[in-house]
Amino acid sequence: MSLPTRSLLLQAITLPIVALCLRGHARAQCEPENVPYILQRATVAMQSDWNAFPGFAFVERDSETSKGVITLKTHRVFMIGGTDYYMPVALNDQPYTAEQLAQEHQRLLEEIGR
Repeated sequence: MSLPTRSLLLQAITLPIVALCLRGHARAQCEPENVPYILQRATVAMQSDWNAFPGFAFVERDSETSKGVITLKTHRVFMIGGTDYYMPVALNDQPYTAEQLAQEHQRLLEEIGR
């Protein structure tokens, strides 16, 4: 993940914490000296999650709308050399045929070769 993306993610974590601190019932738990500790713990947890990510693969289903037409794409996502690789496995909820999967597998092998 790039530095700007991580920075945005850190901001996304920080804003809800600050919002909770501004609420009356949470003020006692969010004294100024506790905020840096909370942010440090959140940062450590986020870094731990990113360090574990290369060991996991998952399936992602996305939808795209163009000119009123919705297209659903399903991918297997895993890491190759520190970069996520999206291998298509279905289009509009229709699984790829054996031939299409073989082509995607060949593309995967070529990518691993690079």
